[in-house]
Amino acid sequence: MEPLTELRTGLEASGARTAEVLAGLREADLDCPANPEWTVRDLLVHLATSERGVHGVLEGFLRGESIVPPDFDLDRWNASQVAKLRGLSLAELRERITSTRRGTLAILDRLTEADLERRGRHALGREVSLAETLRIMAAHERVHIEEVNYAVLRVGRP
Repeated sequence: MEPLTELRTGLEASGARTAEVLAGLREADLDCPANPEWTVRDLLVHLATSERGVHGVLEGFLRGESIVPPDFDLDRWNASQVAKLRGLSLAELRERITSTRRGTLAILDRLTEADLERRGRHALGREVSLAETLRIMAAHERVHIEEVNYAVLRVGRP
């Protein structure tokens, strides 16, 4: 499979699973604890804001720039994003996650195979290729959406 096609397939698969889990959620599910620090709502805000943040990283790579500073504090940034948007409704979260993924796929549509080798600093603190950044994004989404799904299953519904 061609690299661009493989990346699109991975992003579409993780996006489809996210859409499936989101479709099964109720507003009340957003307050379920998902991990010791965050609720389901917090995780969904995190998914939407982190992917949107990666758009800037990808655009930087395409310009030949590494926009993530060496002293970037990922935990602080994540916490600030979640705190700012914690009041979003389920419908708003669904829309943000869906539109953000559309934006990611639009960036992917502009890429060439040579672009996939462009490198820069990732928010995780290490240098990666553009292709690695997209793979990390899809894996990140899969981990967190299953965390959301498990949190709701664990609590159960009447």
